[in-house]
Amino acid sequence: MPSSAKAAPILITMGEPSGIGPEIALAAFAHFSGKVGTHPLKLVGDTGIFAAHKDALIPTRAQVIAKPGKPDAANAAAVTEAIEIAAAACLAGEAAAMVKEV
Repeated sequence: MPSSAKAAPILITMGEPSGIGPEIALAAFAHFSGKVGTHPLKLVGDTGIFAAHKDALIPTRAQVIAKPGKPDAANAAAVTEAIEIAAAACLAGEAAAMVKEV
């Protein structure tokens, strides 16, 4: 395994912005102190939702309507974009793995 692959990030997607996905992503990030072994954790999602972790963020561009407890079909594009970004990074060898929040 190349040394760069040993340090490739693990990407955590945001899930439904109005659901529990972002909360779980942030809890996992905090629990592991932003790193699992040699792999830094990166969050993939909306800049507003992950504002406190901009240094560990891969932002999505799709608009998000985050009303806690009120999932909105309008968020589907942002949810899908986060998954696509993470999957593409994994397939390109730029990320070690991805965690998809629901």
